[in-house]
Amino acid sequence: MPHGVVGAIAAWNFPLALCARKIAPVIAAGNTIVLKPHELTPLSALALAKLVEEAGIPAGAVNIVTGDGPEVGVPIVAHPDTRLITMTGSTPAGKKIMTAAAEHLKEVRLELGGKAPFIVMNDADLDKAVEAAVVARFGNAGQICTSNERTYVHEAIYDQFAEKLREKIKALKVGDPMDPATDMGSKVSEDELKKVHEIVEKAVSQGAKLEIGGKRLTGGIYDKGCFYAPTLLTGVTTAMAKAVSAAKMVSTGLKPMWIQKPSI
Repeated sequence: MPHGVVGAIAAWNFPLALCARKIAPVIAAGNTIVLKPHELTPLSALALAKLVEEAGIPAGAVNIVTGDGPEVGVPIVAHPDTRLITMTGSTPAGKKIMTAAAEHLKEVRLELGGKAPFIVMNDADLDKAVEAAVVARFGNAGQICTSNERTYVHEAIYDQFAEKLREKIKALKVGDPMDPATDMGSKVSEDELKKVHEIVEKAVSQGAKLEIGGKRLTGGIYDKGCFYAPTLLTGVTTAMAKAVSAAKMVSTGLKPMWIQKPSI
């Protein structure tokens, strides 16, 4: 439905798709939009704006403003003329946006982080389950808010699943995302890479077993980006997972894959 001016804030992990998903329904419903792409990935939004112009969308209907959160995001949310706010990003950022929008009783649409579990029962097709688990965890270098945060496996098939999973993860090719043979590319930034490594170190310090990965990749193309090895942790307890989540899992990004015997 028409609201007038919609303020939109997009995340960095799908910079083109997320911006398109903000713009298209807003325009289709008869609104205009002021969109802030993530400061790490502004160029995709600017390229999309060029296509919007070429498609004949009226000037001023789609507006892209680049910059960081305090400089651009806060004014968009706080401005009295934006009547609806849509945001994709972290849960802490979403809380701040909802609080700021409340001053003018604005409608808010938030797409935030998740804690999606991946559950494998004892009657599952193991090959299909392993394939799905790897795609759900390592797709887009794990930088997806809906990727599986932890994998629960029925104890009757735990050992079989774990072995197949190890082999599948070991076979993943990390490299240039423009190469069709690549399974996983770089992290978006040094900061995100450091967060991943801190998660691994914290889990291991609390008793988790590092089966695969757990390190930055170096040499060749790896020196041109922020590449982290696909990582598998086992022996993770529920208490340990909660502690690690509270410490560092507040941002979207690749986390190590860990598997647990079922608790449900």
